[in-house]
Amino acid sequence: MKVMVIGSGTMGSGIAQVLASNNNEVIIRSLHIESIEKAVNSITLNLEKSVTKGKLTEEEKLKILSNITITTDINKAKDCDLVIEAIVENIDEKKSSLKN
Repeated sequence: MKVMVIGSGTMGSGIAQVLASNNNEVIIRSLHIESIEKAVNSITLNLEKSVTKGKLTEEEKLKILSNITITTDINKAKDCDLVIEAIVENIDEKKSSLKN
């Protein structure tokens, strides 16, 4: 399944990690590329901890990360099977994030 997660904070990155870990193609979308990169770094650190603890192999970690792409383009949602909104609970932020 191809899923877009709109929002790259704690909740959005967590949702993206779980989806990618279950072999879904995940697109993380936010208005700012820097916040998406921060989310991917957080996911990477979480996965590295799992490798250190023996819960994942390095190959599994890399596979999960390969399931994740990033974008600032809301139009990429049209090709997704599911879109999950995980934007901060602020109506102005939500409106802004869901525009082109």
